[in-house]
Amino acid sequence: MNDAEHLRTFHDRWNTPDTVILDAVHAVTRAPVVSRTRIVHGAANEVYEFALDGAPSLIVRIARDAAKNMEPERWTIAQCVSRGIAVPHIHDIQHVTVEGQPLHICVMAKIEGERLCDAQLTQAETHSVLNQLGEWLSQLHTVPVYGFSYLDGEGRAPFKDYAGTSDWFATVRPDFEAAAGAAGIAIATLDAWLAGIDDVLRAVRPAPVLCHNDLLAKHVLVREGRLAGVIDFGEVSGEPALNEFAKWDFCDGERFPVRWLAEGYADQSLFAPGHEAFYRALWLMNALYLLSWYHRTGHPGGVRDTKAKLFAGERRAASGMTL
Repeated sequence: MNDAEHLRTFHDRWNTPDTVILDAVHAVTRAPVVSRTRIVHGAANEVYEFALDGAPSLIVRIARDAAKNMEPERWTIAQCVSRGIAVPHIHDIQHVTVEGQPLHICVMAKIEGERLCDAQLTQAETHSVLNQLGEWLSQLHTVPVYGFSYLDGEGRAPFKDYAGTSDWFATVRPDFEAAAGAAGIAIATLDAWLAGIDDVLRAVRPAPVLCHNDLLAKHVLVREGRLAGVIDFGEVSGEPALNEFAKWDFCDGERFPVRWLAEGYADQSLFAPGHEAFYRALWLMNALYLLSWYHRTGHPGGVRDTKAKLFAGERRAASGMTL
């Protein structure tokens, strides 16, 4: 099973009635629908693009997770719009119940462009786009949030101190152990990683910033060789700013160098010497989350590929993991 087939297993289970989807569209526009295209790019939401006659296209996203009611996205988008940060406009969010199941339906404007992971850019264009994305992150991170972890609809998070993240991280250890066992990773190796992460998380005192928390090449849109905007704010949270770079590095850094992203970031002190241990801990955290998610959702190929990245990164860390 490849990644596309894995995503399809989620979407095959999601089929909101046409009447519900069309009602959501008609609540924000009277323009006739020309076409509807299903988008299978993520594992969290049922997504459609609607082309309209005489009006800009719309994106409809439907969430079924009771813990992800899209209100944090509404808050985040509003904060970004007020600051001129390139994000998709939200026309409406509806909370409905269909056959006893709560659904959260977000109708958004479509940002014209193609995903960075699909774009055929020159090296110079890629470098420029990543610099622009670093500038975009700088703007996002100026939005004040209150605490660490997932946000509510008012920009507040449950942990007021970063040690709370470490406390929570310890609760998901059984998931990591199961994933490591499936991947053939020795328990002693996992223990060493988790102990190192815990030590660092309890020692550092970072400030929380508004993080996209799922900043990947598939969520970055480009048009005519330039950054068009960033989409998919379903994971927004209060996190250390450096976490955005660690996640990007693990997931997309091989093709899209994280150092190019860092070049565009306003606060260069984030990458000053002395942050290597924290960066490595964040990198490992993101790797273990991904390994666990692939195992939990039944994607052996994803487990295998994530393990390979993990050990390649560990070899790089032997000489000091930096941007």
